[in-house]
Amino acid sequence: MRKKLLFTLLLLTLLSCSNDNELTNATTECNEINETKIIIENTSTTTCESSYIFSSDSFSNLKYEWYINNKRIENLTTDSSSLSYTFTENGSYEICMKPIVENGNCTLQKKCTTLNIENLTIGTVKDVEDYLTGLNGPIEPILKGNELYFVEFLSLKVSKVNITEASPIVKEVISLPKSTDQFSPFIISALAFRGDYLYLAVSSTTSVPAKIYKVDVTVDLPKAEEIITLPKEIDPTDLAFKGNELYISTVNKTINSNQNSIYKADITSSEIKTNVVFTHSLALNAIAIKGDELFMILRPNLFSGGQLSKINLKETSPRLTDVISQLSIPRRIKFIGNELYLLDFGSKKIVKVDLNNNTTTDIISGLPNSFTGFAFSGNAIYATESFRRKIVKATLECKTL
Repeated sequence: MRKKLLFTLLLLTLLSCSNDNELTNATTECNEINETKIIIENTSTTTCESSYIFSSDSFSNLKYEWYINNKRIENLTTDSSSLSYTFTENGSYEICMKPIVENGNCTLQKKCTTLNIENLTIGTVKDVEDYLTGLNGPIEPILKGNELYFVEFLSLKVSKVNITEASPIVKEVISLPKSTDQFSPFIISALAFRGDYLYLAVSSTTSVPAKIYKVDVTVDLPKAEEIITLPKEIDPTDLAFKGNELYISTVNKTINSNQNSIYKADITSSEIKTNVVFTHSLALNAIAIKGDELFMILRPNLFSGGQLSKINLKETSPRLTDVISQLSIPRRIKFIGNELYLLDFGSKKIVKVDLNNNTTTDIISGLPNSFTGFAFSGNAIYATESFRRKIVKATLECKTL
């Protein structure tokens, strides 16, 4: 049976929790509270998600703050003696709790445990429906929490919606001034998040070089801050982070150029500089990073062919290793947990890449011709159809394991 505090006076003699390793006034009650452990109960598991309840094995009448991977879970109605949480990605998670008690003279400890989620996969598609319509050329969908961000390239802006809303309302995040060169307009070609900052890759025009901007999405009326100017004749195609380093895949627009490059830049530096880490004769269309490996899509042209390859970022002169060859028109790659997914525009499908044996498994087939990007959230895929000016939502069949 779980212990309960029997005296209300004790609640008035305890400090709120801290990370201190030692008690400032060790009492029997404080020691007992600090001996509590986290109970883990798996309530349900499907192919797409796994739900758990976390609770204290003692003092169940106390309230607790709950943390996952050092981030406090804020969406609780009130701080609770237990936490219900659903995981949608494989990985190792640190679960922590802090008892909430006030006005006292002993220090309580933050208690943590580790949970490994390993068996989740993307399910098969059950239903596809129009999610948002009437958009100005949506591309590059990216999720941050419950908010889906995407580019509307015809109006040169980034918008977002909250996917938990029954009737989502599109809100403008940032809008950039349009190019004065009507024959060479620029577009926002890629998005990436690091913390609360959204990074935007913007293509070049005949007179203005390509640039990278950052936007603080937590403030009202955010402004785009220019942080990187790329060399002339270079257009960015994708962005990916490894720690503080931003990697930028690019194509050289010079006729007959065979110097398409991947740049990197330390965004925490007082003076941000770019360095070339890899070049190739084929166009660099998209990148994704897992650990020390950078995966890339290489294409001979815009209309056919392509391959998935990788390099090791620890190597001084990285050597290219082919993963999947003879793709139709591969366009985007994304890691969901430890699994890599690829959008093949030419064959109209999304495939999962098995990196152990370099094979693919179809996830969605028969996509429309204008399908340009995708983002996963639990048991759903949000896909942009730029020319049809909409985002569709594919609900996945999550079979019980």
